[in-house]
Amino acid sequence: MTLRNDATTRELVTWGLLNASRLGILLVLLMPLVVTSSTLFPFIVGKAIYARIMIEVTFGAWVVLVLVAPEHRPKRSWILIAFGVWLVASIIAGYAGVSLQRSLWSTYERMQGIVDLAHWAGFVLVAGSVFRSVNDWKWLLSINLGVSLFASILGLGQNFDIFESNLLGTDARIESTLGNATYIGAYTMVNIFVAVALIALSWRQSKSPTPAQDATPAATSRAARRRRRRASRPQSQTGQFDWIPFARAFWITAIVIELWTLWLTETRGALIGLGAGAVGFAAVYSIWGKIEQIKKASYVIMGLVIAVLLLFILARATSILDPVIERSTTLSRVATIGPNDESI
Repeated sequence: MTLRNDATTRELVTWGLLNASRLGILLVLLMPLVVTSSTLFPFIVGKAIYARIMIEVTFGAWVVLVLVAPEHRPKRSWILIAFGVWLVASIIAGYAGVSLQRSLWSTYERMQGIVDLAHWAGFVLVAGSVFRSVNDWKWLLSINLGVSLFASILGLGQNFDIFESNLLGTDARIESTLGNATYIGAYTMVNIFVAVALIALSWRQSKSPTPAQDATPAATSRAARRRRRRASRPQSQTGQFDWIPFARAFWITAIVIELWTLWLTETRGALIGLGAGAVGFAAVYSIWGKIEQIKKASYVIMGLVIAVLLLFILARATSILDPVIERSTTLSRVATIGPNDESI
C-alpha cells in the first residue's frame, strides 16, 4: 500500500510540475502584448523583464521536474547543440569585446546581451523537454499564432481609428504592441510561415493512411475494417470531435489578417523576406518534394514571384504603373528599393 501511495504521489507531483512548466512556456508567448508605460522604453523594457521572470520561474519548475521524473530530461537535439554553441561563442566574444558590461546586459533600449540570450537558451531547453509530440507543438504554435493574430488586430484597429491608445504606437504605420513597424512586420512574416506550415501538416496527416501494427494481409484487412466501422459511426458514438476544420479556419484567418497587417506596416525588408522564403521553399520542394499537389503549388508560387519581379522592373523602368503605385504607400516604398537604399 505504501509503495502504491508513493507511486501515486510521484505521478501527481510529476503531472503538476509538467503542466506548470508547460503553462510557463505558454505565458512567455504573451510577451509581445506586454507594454509598460511607466518604464523607460515602454515597448522594450517591460517585455524583457516579463519574459525573463517567466523563464526563470518556469526553468526552476522544470529543474525540479527532471529531478523527480528523469524521463522528462531533454533528448539530444542538433537545435539545442547549435543554441549551446551560439551561447558559448557569445560569451567568448563578450569577454573579448570592448565592454563586458554591455556584452552581458546590453542597454535599456535593446535589452539583449548574453544574459538575455541565456534566458532564451533556457526557454528552448524547457520547451523541447515538455513539448515533445507533434500535437504538442501544433497547440503551442497555434497559441503563439493566436497571440500574433491579436497583436495584428490591435494594430489594424489603431490604423483604422477603431480605437486609439498610445500603447499601440503613434506612427502612421502599424506598430501595435511592439512599438515599431519593422518589428511587427518581421513578427507577422514569421507567423505567416508558421500558419502555412500548420495547414500543410494537417493536410498531410489527413492524407496519410494509418499504418497497421501487424504487416500481415489479414491484420491489415482487419485494421481497415475497424477504421471503416469507426468512420461510419455517428459522432456521438465515437465521442471524438473533429477540430481540424476549425483549426484550419483559424490558421487561414491568421494568414489573411497578418498578411494585411504586414502590408500596412510598409516594412520592405519583411515583404522581401516573405517572398524570399516562399521562393526558397518552392524551389526546394519542386526538386525534392514528394507530394504532387504541393509541388504544383510550388510552381504557382515561383510563377507569382517571377511576375512580381517583372512588375517591379517595369515600375522602375517606366511610368506605366505610376498611377497604381501612387495610391499605395507600401507600393511607393517598395518601388524605391535600390542598391543604394540603406533603410531596408
